[in-house]
Amino acid sequence: MAIYVRVSTRKQDETNQLPRLREIAKNRGFEVFNEYSDEASAKDANRPGWKELMEDASNHKFVRFSSLNSTGL
Repeated sequence: MAIYVRVSTRKQDETNQLPRLREIAKNRGFEVFNEYSDEASAKDANRPGWKELMEDASNHKFVRFSSLNSTGL
């Protein structure tokens, strides 16, 4: 499993998302392959973390990923 977090501004904090996603993975018995993150607008598809996630996914390095939206869902 891979974890992806993204925040739009420096005022937001990705560390709020990571513990919850790690807990979800642990509770479901998933091993976390890698954690990816970006500080950028979702409108920008040229995000380094997102690009690395997509590259690893296309190389079948993991089979599932999880992220939370801005509402925490």
